[in-house]
Amino acid sequence: MSLVLDCSAFGPILLTDERHNILPGLQDALERSEVIVPVHWPIEVASAVQTAIRRGRMPAGAEIDAAATVAALPIAVDSKTAAALWSDTWRLAARHNLTIYDAAYLELSLRTGSALATHDAALLSAAAAESVELFGR
Repeated sequence: MSLVLDCSAFGPILLTDERHNILPGLQDALERSEVIVPVHWPIEVASAVQTAIRRGRMPAGAEIDAAATVAALPIAVDSKTAAALWSDTWRLAARHNLTIYDAAYLELSLRTGSALATHDAALLSAAAAESVELFGR
């Protein structure tokens, strides 16, 4: 099985105060499945860590551990995300009133036939409307 991993589903892996939100089976899937992310995913994850540090949810220097966690996982960054941006991704964003960031996850799931792991309500709704398999749901 292949899996598209949204930042909202990955956050609880890094943030101890969100661990209760880890999707069932996600940690095993991260080690055993083909995990694919759009090109902006590393920036989105780094931004979430930076915000958590600023808000005192993670200690200063936590980015080092977060980077090590990300580097240890077999996550493939999709090289075709940008090529779909102005066509399929844009249409999905407009059709489902999604941000371009979220539409990129949906486009990647549709293009690769991968399940989508997300906590984002709008993205969950759009994925269901597009008949995308939802991981852990």
